[in-house]
Amino acid sequence: MIILFSRISYYLVILMTKLGGMLRLRYKHVIIKAGLIMKKDTVSSNVLLMIATMLPAIMLAASLTLSLVPTTTAFAQEDNTGSNNQRDIHNNEGGDGSVIVDPIVQPSLDVKLNVGVNTHVITDPARCDEASDEVSQENNQGSTEEARSDGNVGDNSVYVSPQTQTTTMVGANLYVDTDVVPEGCNPSDTVDQGNSQASSQVAGGDVQAGEDSKIVVPVVQSTDTIARNDNVNTDATIPGLPQ
Repeated sequence: MIILFSRISYYLVILMTKLGGMLRLRYKHVIIKAGLIMKKDTVSSNVLLMIATMLPAIMLAASLTLSLVPTTTAFAQEDNTGSNNQRDIHNNEGGDGSVIVDPIVQPSLDVKLNVGVNTHVITDPARCDEASDEVSQENNQGSTEEARSDGNVGDNSVYVSPQTQTTTMVGANLYVDTDVVPEGCNPSDTVDQGNSQASSQVAGGDVQAGEDSKIVVPVVQSTDTIARNDNVNTDATIPGLPQ
């Protein structure tokens, strides 16, 4: 049980660390055109939506450390499948002497965790086969990010569109099996665990500018994937029972 608690705590630490880094992603959108100035300083709506989506998962994972109910099912299957798609296509227009700053930030965080706990207490040697289980745990994760800033400005203009795309996927499977059986009973468990993770990132843009204009469209992309499979099996024998 101590091993199980430490595994779940490890996954939660990874999740909170990634969330903390994403919360620091902010952007400012400034357009100066023909004497008109507009500013927008806000936290990316994608981040807020993602936090609202992930909080129930965090609470569920935490509750597992407090209320783990052993099961006696011979076959168990857990399959987590999901994808995260983001698409930001911007079009900007400016005349001569325009200054357009159009940042795009696309953070993607996907955490999937399967936790299975199985315990058998067998006192009758004739029922030894009941301690053997078949378990399948699978995580399927996908992320697609597309960012594009297109624009048209006149002479002596500045067009800047920094674009940042970050993808973090954490997939983990944890299965804990504890059997208490008579001497001579050797349970055999079949545990199938897997993680499938795929990411696609596309960024850039097409900007038309007049003479003596400057165009800067830097792109920063990063992908971080973590996949773990843990199978903890512990058997204990009851001495003195008849064979």
